Amino acid sequence: MFHELHCLRRMRATFTSFDPEGWDHIQHCLNYLREMVLCKADITLERGDFMTRNMTEVRLGATHLCRDWEAIYDQVGLNWLQWYHFMENSNFTASDFST
Repeated sequence: MFHELHCLRRMRATFTSFDPEGWDHIQHCLNYLREMVLCKADITLERGDFMTRNMTEVRLGATHLCRDWEAIYDQVGLNWLQWYHFMENSNFTASDFST
């Protein structure tokens, strides 16, 4: 989820600022988003002829459930706190992991 959001933000920033430095990253992001669409595709079929059905009035079809984003953000925050405390207790700094 966060990689996809990162890619969308980077694409928007590159497209709106016309930053030529961002185009290599855009290629990566487009490929990544393509893979996500193919690998996690929703293959649920809608009943009836979608070309003739009034989607505003006739709301029949498959039920799709979104993820609980708050639970995801809570878990990410907990993970970050655990990492932060580990780094603090181990006397590590970010520069210890840089290349």
